[in-house]
Amino acid sequence: MTIRLTIEDVICEARRQVKVYGPLKNHNPYTWATILAKRVNKYTRAVLEDSNRQMREEAVRIAAFALQIVEALDKKRSTT
Repeated sequence: MTIRLTIEDVICEARRQVKVYGPLKNHNPYTWATILAKRVNKYTRAVLEDSNRQMREEAVRIAAFALQIVEALDKKRSTT
């Protein structure tokens, strides 16, 4: 898989997350940290289970969520 296809997967996941949970700007950084910690915990479980498929899915979810955090912080910075 190329980096381009991987990034496309992350972007698709980020869009899915926005549809499900709404924009991150509607949440506070403590909520972001809690959600991110849960995602990392799920990734860790996949590692312990030695499930490459699940590790990849969780890594994509973490990356998508991290992108949204950066975007929310950038928007907040531009309005202050």
